[in-house]
Amino acid sequence: MGMGRALMAMGVVVMTVTAARAQVYGGRSRELASSATDVQAAAKKTAKGCGDRLAGQVFRCAVAPESGGALQDCLRFTSPGAVSDKFDMTSDLAGITIGCTCKAKGSSKKPKFGALPVFECTGDDGEDDLSFEGTIAKSGKKISKGFLSNGVGGSFVFDCTADAGCTVAP
Repeated sequence: MGMGRALMAMGVVVMTVTAARAQVYGGRSRELASSATDVQAAAKKTAKGCGDRLAGQVFRCAVAPESGGALQDCLRFTSPGAVSDKFDMTSDLAGITIGCTCKAKGSSKKPKFGALPVFECTGDDGEDDLSFEGTIAKSGKKISKGFLSNGVGGSFVFDCTADAGCTVAP
């Protein structure tokens, strides 16, 4: 059962994002980067971020939905990503691969992209928009303060431990 179906089973109504909202922050668009040089310079600035700690790892996660109960998921991280030019995350439970980035610190006048040990991955499973966020331990072997939200306001918390053999049937 995919994440969207699991959420529906818990009484959460599932919707997809409107086209208008998707256009505001069009993820596939490279309009903000005026040239390949700009994209390469941005990649250099974030090259040693949280994505490096996650790359190639699999995590077993205990997930607590706000509606109660408990779920398990396996999160798989790959770098470079196929969805994001930084790194991707695959959720076994949702059956999807979504693009990720590391959070920035600083201000809009002086940002430091990829400077925090916090990742955010956003995408959809064909039924619902999903956003995963978590803090990576310095060792790269744990994810804490995990938070997952869906497009209709459902929320979940999760904690994870590295487990290369993790498998969860969707």
